[in-house]
Amino acid sequence: MSLFSKETLWIFLLASSREPEARHIYDIANGVCSLENRGINSENIRLVIDGNRFTISKHLALRIKNNPYAIFESSNLKDIVQKSSYKNIVVFVTGHGYFESGIDAPSPIRPYDLLSCLRCNNITENIIIYLGQCYAGIFNYVNVLGAPNTIIIGATNLYPSISCNVQNYDWSANLFLFNLFKWISHPIDIDGDGKFTVMDSYKYAGAETNRYCYQYKGESLKNILQIFEEQKSLIHSTKTPENQLRLKELHKALLDEQTIHYNNQEPWILNAHPAQSIEF
Repeated sequence: MSLFSKETLWIFLLASSREPEARHIYDIANGVCSLENRGINSENIRLVIDGNRFTISKHLALRIKNNPYAIFESSNLKDIVQKSSYKNIVVFVTGHGYFESGIDAPSPIRPYDLLSCLRCNNITENIIIYLGQCYAGIFNYVNVLGAPNTIIIGATNLYPSISCNVQNYDWSANLFLFNLFKWISHPIDIDGDGKFTVMDSYKYAGAETNRYCYQYKGESLKNILQIFEEQKSLIHSTKTPENQLRLKELHKALLDEQTIHYNNQEPWILNAHPAQSIEF
């Protein structure tokens, strides 16, 4: 059975305790477009995004033509699953994550909270969860035995998740999700078994993300050194409001560059066996 069928419900989850960042909304829009390009009907897609609905709709309208999608809140997620009549549920998670509290939300979503929410429907046979947020590794090594088949894939382990500008795209994209949606748009049989499986999607998105990170590390080191030089110059110059503002900007830029340069983004998969047989 293919996930690209009428029997699959696709959920995009952007939970947030504050107004969501535009870049995370654009991650979702990119994913929606990749599904639409594969012929997935809008009736099979749910957008679960916390925040001001007018602002969210405005951002989505910039990326999705003829946007037909209602916007639900993270508190509606369990209700969406309980009412589902689909055999398969695929969830894409973007936004912020913390190693102390799981997925950022008005009420933080911890690993077993998410599992109990998604496994509350007896009709569901397969659940695939792609976690794009930071510290996704806290969702690893949890008990997913029994029905329904539950596969969890994390963009990163106990490190921050990297977002950055990708060539020809105008927002700071979550690298793992970006490459995952690239694979969904044009699947590749990575392991040579003649099928386009969940395992293939994991291997492609993980390898492409780390390839980009490896290539960018040299560039990020150059950027770090340039920031240090400008900071040194401003610290020894006259203190003006403009200089102080620029120092704050440089501090943030330095943190962003260090996140990439000193980060080991290590994707992972939990429950690999069914991931080798469930096809797109």
